[in-house]
Amino acid sequence: MKNKPNKYCKLLLPDYLPRFSCITSQCEDICCIGFTVNIDEKTYKKYKKIKNPQLKAKFEKTFARNRSNPGPLKYARIRMDENRSCPFLTEDKLCGLQLQLGEDYLSYICKFYPRTFYKINNLLEVSLTVSCPEAARLVLFNEEKIIFKEILVEKESYLAQGEVMAKKFRFSPEFNKFFNSIRFFLIEILQNRNYRIWERLIILGSFFEHLQTYADQKLYPEAPKLIDYFRQVMAAEKIKESLADLQPQTTMQMILLKLLADVRFFQGISNPRYFQYYTEFLKGINYESVEKEPEIGERYQESYQRYYQPYMENKEYILENYLVNYVFRKLLPLGSGTLFDEYIILVIHYALIKMHLIGLGAFYGNLNDELVLSLIQSFAKSVEHSSTYFVQVRELIKKAELNTLGHMAVLIKN
Repeated sequence: MKNKPNKYCKLLLPDYLPRFSCITSQCEDICCIGFTVNIDEKTYKKYKKIKNPQLKAKFEKTFARNRSNPGPLKYARIRMDENRSCPFLTEDKLCGLQLQLGEDYLSYICKFYPRTFYKINNLLEVSLTVSCPEAARLVLFNEEKIIFKEILVEKESYLAQGEVMAKKFRFSPEFNKFFNSIRFFLIEILQNRNYRIWERLIILGSFFEHLQTYADQKLYPEAPKLIDYFRQVMAAEKIKESLADLQPQTTMQMILLKLLADVRFFQGISNPRYFQYYTEFLKGINYESVEKEPEIGERYQESYQRYYQPYMENKEYILENYLVNYVFRKLLPLGSGTLFDEYIILVIHYALIKMHLIGLGAFYGNLNDELVLSLIQSFAKSVEHSSTYFVQVRELIKKAELNTLGHMAVLIKN
């Protein structure tokens, strides 16, 4: 007699996730506008079998195959209308496809967004992206540290279409064994509230430097010793003295970050919220021309001291939660570049958010929770989700030889 397949699976998730619920048409920045919406292969083939002539004609008009870089989850895409809206979006801001055909006919991204699934070493994981306003509220504005836990769930009831919806990653056997130990130590550093957030990020960079050396030399079994060493260093807190000696280079920080933000701006920004905030950032620091950058740098630092610093004094948990969620969701330290490359991209996310908030503080005369939420959410939607942007940023950073911990410290510390 054959054994019945196990209908349960382990799921690793952050503690905020069970509290998430989509607010559909009440959302202030719905996901049916301003996104590239991919259609997975399984759902696309279901659409092709639809007999309704009106729907069939609309499918032919609005669906396009991804010929250049197809995959099971990116088999096709929806052509957005002139307003960057999904053509199936109703006047009531509801999904016309779901209303007509039911939830079973939603593509993977439409069914599960803002959730991100991965399957690593036979363990499923799920997290939320903060490009969704409601998810951002849950992730960012919890004063307690994010906790991760394993639960047992029914595969079919939780994932609906089964494990095919989980992204599968295969790492080298040497790294597999230590991946989660390293990833959760990164989170441990970011959640160490004995240090300010900028201090944690620089310590994190030092850890990444050492980790990169270990990786280059294939010394993965030494990773636990490296983790223990950094735990001891952080517990002793003597490193605070060295960190305090780092001199901020505010004008250089602003120039570099403005340059990086411009890359995204000139690619074209379809999200009106982020476009508004970027222009308000420029107005806030009175950015006029490159020739006046020293003066602008002074205004930038003044805004940091008057608006950003007082607001963040007791609210660094917002940025901590953003960074922790990013590390977990993006599978750091892994990515498309080297280990240290992934640290650089993490720092750029943090530093760009900080830069925008400094300028917005000056523009509005204060910072508040709703403004911070809205900026981070629209930034995630326009910048964090843009793969082409970070390809360009990597090349720019490498070409300018800015890919060092020293240059990252310039972006981190004010």
